[in-house]
Amino acid sequence: TTRKKTMSTTTVQPKPNPLGLTNGPNGVYDDVEIEDMEFNEETGVYTYPCPCGDKFEITQDQLMNGEDIARCPSCSLLIRVIYEVEEDNDDENNSNSLNFAVEAC
Repeated sequence: TTRKKTMSTTTVQPKPNPLGLTNGPNGVYDDVEIEDMEFNEETGVYTYPCPCGDKFEITQDQLMNGEDIARCPSCSLLIRVIYEVEEDNDDENNSNSLNFAVEAC
């Protein structure tokens, strides 16, 4: 008797938020000012506490590319990061730059 090998695929789903919180009707749990987030200069990652106990994360590169949604790696919640784009008038190319100024606590 010959046995056929069957492969099953499992899709990894984010863990549900233990507090039963969900993203709102606009698709995000909350809007958070970038000044309220912590920035790790070594990794280039902004973080903000999530109600599940982990932290929302978004990189400086993602923000520079126009993304503004930070995700929690442990649950399904999302936050929108509020930040300003400032024009750099000193640059002869007149390019835009993001305001990443974070106040020290």
